[in-house]
Amino acid sequence: MTSQQLNKRLSRIAAKVPEKPNQEAEAAFKAIICYLDELAARKAAGDPEVQVEIELAAKALKE
Repeated sequence: MTSQQLNKRLSRIAAKVPEKPNQEAEAAFKAIICYLDELAARKAAGDPEVQVEIELAAKALKE
């Protein structure tokens, strides 16, 4: 295997390796999931005001 072939193969392998998540992005993702879980629990408990908050959260996440 030539050096060029080796470099090409290593590049292909490196392209397939998923990047490690950014710690700040990971923390933000976990916070969003916790918030959505809280909304779901409130809805399941019968909170009449939570639907508006769910719709606002859905709209914000789409943007």
